[in-house]
Amino acid sequence: MKNYIFFLVLILFGSSLSAQTKERKGYLGIVIGPSFPISDFATNSFSTEYQGIPKLGYSDSFIDFGYLFGKNIGISASVAYTQYLIDNSTSDLWWGIASITAGPMFSLPLSEKFFIDIKANAGIVFANFIIDEFLYSEFGRGIGIGIDLRASLRYNIYRRWYIMAESGYLSSNQSFKDDSKRKIQNINLGFGIALSIK
Repeated sequence: MKNYIFFLVLILFGSSLSAQTKERKGYLGIVIGPSFPISDFATNSFSTEYQGIPKLGYSDSFIDFGYLFGKNIGISASVAYTQYLIDNSTSDLWWGIASITAGPMFSLPLSEKFFIDIKANAGIVFANFIIDEFLYSEFGRGIGIGIDLRASLRYNIYRRWYIMAESGYLSSNQSFKDDSKRKIQNINLGFGIALSIK
């Protein structure tokens, strides 16, 4: 009798592990949309001959990754680039913001095909002030740690394919070549497509 109970427990445990393995899901996508500079980043410029503030820009998360270890909990990662032209400038000026972030993800299924993903990422952020396709020599490249908070709606349209809508907030304290400091903050909205990578 004890042997039967032992084997029954093994079968149930093995079935549970198998079910968990089948539930593991990942996706890899790209999300593109408008980006809005906020706070001091949207209102103040460097005190230089090049005056102006960042205008409405665009954001491109060309790597948007998520992977679930169980039904709801997983990890996410993103490699993104954001660009803003400078308002009221007579030269070809823009800000370029690049980020590489990763962190935990909570995924909530609303239906069999519809999901909400909440992501709390952190990582490294680079800020470049560009003039005529070259780094502005007085400031060069900024670098700092940043937080990248996102919420995504993901819908399975066909087999392994998803469409996505995403909103996010990025914040980073940047240190520049001339030892100046600047806080970069933006809100990003985007739409994209993702492929399941179970």
